[in-house]
Amino acid sequence: MFETMEDYRERASKMIEDMNKKWIWLVNKWGTLTKDVFAPYIDKAIEKYFGCRVDERYINYFERFDDNSLKLDIVAACRREKKLFIVEVKSNPDRIDYIDKFEAKLEEVRVRLKRYENYKLYPIYAGLDMKEETVKELSRRRIYAMVVRMAAEEDMLEIVNKEEVEEDKKRVDR
Repeated sequence: MFETMEDYRERASKMIEDMNKKWIWLVNKWGTLTKDVFAPYIDKAIEKYFGCRVDERYINYFERFDDNSLKLDIVAACRREKKLFIVEVKSNPDRIDYIDKFEAKLEEVRVRLKRYENYKLYPIYAGLDMKEETVKELSRRRIYAMVVRMAAEEDMLEIVNKEEVEEDKKRVDR
C-alpha cells in the first residue's frame, strides 16, 4: 500500500500524467486509424455498391501544383466504366464545415485532375458512424455517406444513402 498520503498523491499524479500521454497518442492516431479501417475494404465496397472493379487506388493522395496542393484521403478509379471515387474519411464526420470543405475539394478535383476529366465523379464522405442529420445533409448535397458495419468483414463498409442520392440525381437529370 502507500506509506503516506503524499506517496499516494505522487503516484496518482504520475498515473494521470501517463494516461494523458496515452490519450494524446490515441487522438493523434485516430485520424490515421479511420483511413486504416476504410482503405483495405474500399475496393470491395465500390464493387458492391457501384458495380465496377477498381483499377487505381491511392491512399493519402497528394499532388502539388504551382499555386497550391491537393490532399485526398482515398482516390479510386474504374477505368473501363470511367468512374472516379473521392473518399473523405473523418473521425468526427458530423460537422457541416467538414462537408463544406469536402465540396470545395471536389471542385479542385474537377479542375486539377485532368486525367479524370471524362470520368463520372462519385463523392463519398466516410466515418466510423454518423448522425441521421448528417446523412440527410449529405443526401441533399448528392454525396454518398459511408459508415462501418461490423456484421461481416467482407461487407464492413456500407453506403447508407445510396437510394436517396441516386433518386435525387435522377430528379435533377430529368
